[in-house]
Amino acid sequence: MIGDALDVLEKYIKDGVDLNIEMCKFTSRCYELFLNQQLPISVRLTAIKCIGYSLSNAEPSFVLQSLNTILAPRLQRLQGIVDGQCTSSSSSLEALEAECLFEISVFSSLMATLKIKIKSESDSNLNLSVDTESPALIVLQQSIPFFRDLIAKFSSSETLVDKVCDALRSGLAVVDRNYALIIKYYCEVIDEILLKHVDIVSNFAKSVILIFASTDVSSILFSSLVKWLEEINRTGESEIAEGYIDLIYHLIKKSWNLFLVDQNNSLSALENVVNIALKNLAKNPSNPLLTRKSAALLTILILKASDIFDELFQRNAQRIVTILFSQIKIEMIQATIESIAEALMSREYCQNTQGTLLTAPRLSLLITEISYIAELPYGTSHFVAILKECYRKRQFKQLCIVFNQSVRKELQSG
Repeated sequence: MIGDALDVLEKYIKDGVDLNIEMCKFTSRCYELFLNQQLPISVRLTAIKCIGYSLSNAEPSFVLQSLNTILAPRLQRLQGIVDGQCTSSSSSLEALEAECLFEISVFSSLMATLKIKIKSESDSNLNLSVDTESPALIVLQQSIPFFRDLIAKFSSSETLVDKVCDALRSGLAVVDRNYALIIKYYCEVIDEILLKHVDIVSNFAKSVILIFASTDVSSILFSSLVKWLEEINRTGESEIAEGYIDLIYHLIKKSWNLFLVDQNNSLSALENVVNIALKNLAKNPSNPLLTRKSAALLTILILKASDIFDELFQRNAQRIVTILFSQIKIEMIQATIESIAEALMSREYCQNTQGTLLTAPRLSLLITEISYIAELPYGTSHFVAILKECYRKRQFKQLCIVFNQSVRKELQSG
């Protein structure tokens, strides 16, 4: 009954309906319901959401006071768990983890619903400026160290780490995008989980990068990115996890401007990206999806970086072409062949009379006029000669599919 009433009330408040209620009494009543441990957790969290939505229209001083009342004891409890000072009658790791999950959910519910509105001109007499630090941001800044320590203590718990990242992601809605201390803490959280929870860190880092990539703290973010790419490249000599490929593809596609901040360090960072993509492509593609995504990553990198980072491709041209050309002869599904073909067609490398690699305009054949193609198996076939003269992407993909079928048929018959 109470839960249903709160659900309806939450909807009204979320939609901005004026219920003509006294804010202080309303939040106090919702807080009483939240503290009632006899109620289901879902009902208690709905009460917290109602508080969050209602505080969105309150004065900053009242918001800060309310947030302190709700969150201070919860953060103290989390700190006690992290420090090993828990006084709970049930101090098993599972029980502590469950308690942490609830406390984190409280924070997430508040951050996700608390949207402080900018005061209109008619409210200028309140003497509030747009630059006034929001209460939600103050609370977030004070909470992040707790979450960072919590992840360090329960780093093996995928559920808890995921919940903490969700909480911090909800906090991004109230972050001042130019606030250097916040980005520092977010990067430290990614540092902690980068090599432990691939899919979680991939989704979390995408959100962090998207928020901070175009701000004046982008240089801080970029310094961490250089380190992350190096660590990912070192995770294995063969296959790099799909979550990392998704993250790097998102980074190159959505936040390419980061690599223009410091081109010297960008060169080494992008070298790691090339290595990461080629590690997956060099393997027998037992994982077609991973092979396809790695080829797509290499393609977008070539298209983005070709005008600026020529040195990168001059150093890696032969390796890129050799691996791509070798892979296109292996049995694989059509979509994977097309992805590799698109990477092959991304850029042209040629040689001058001194044998030095020169770059030609992008969106032409990567395999054109490269003498070492002839030294590879099937490098002198008539199909390769045809591919060199093909400049239409769709036709090039079809020819690569035919080439793949022809080579496999010959290998099977031989």
